[in-house]
This record gives sequence, C-alpha cells and structure tokens, in this order.
Amino acid sequence: MALARIARVEGMLALLLPQALLDELGARVGDEFDIALENHALVMRHRKDVEQIPRIDAILDDLFHEREAVYRALAEGAK
Repeated sequence: MALARIARVEGMLALLLPQALLDELGARVGDEFDIALENHALVMRHRKDVEQIPRIDAILDDLFHEREAVYRALAEGAK
C-alpha cells in the first residue's frame, strides 16, 4: 500500500500519488481519470478504459441476443 497526501496547489487541492504507483498505472502528466467512491474506497480508472465500457457492453448485448436460444437450451438441459 502506498501513502498519498493532499496538498494545496495553485489554490486547488490535489491528491499527490507516489511515482511508483503512477508508473504502475502507466499514468503520465495530463492523463485523465474517472474517480469514484465505491464501498468507502476511492476507485480510479483511466479515462480511455472508461470510454470503452459502453462499446464492450453493446458487444456483449449483441452476442447475448444472437445466442439467446442456445443459452436458454443449455439452461433448460440442466433440469
């Protein structure tokens, strides 16, 4: 676990993260991240990854609908 610190930078508050953590994330100055609080934990996702989620969801929906009959037959076969 790494230690982060909040600092005032040019009149704003900033969360300062250790370089090793940023290196592990592949983060560079100017990169954008979506940040959310989930179950009392700060979750940070690179913006480019977040932008892919709707496309992936659409692909999975299409795949499910395309193969829905197969999935239903498999589920009924287990009875």
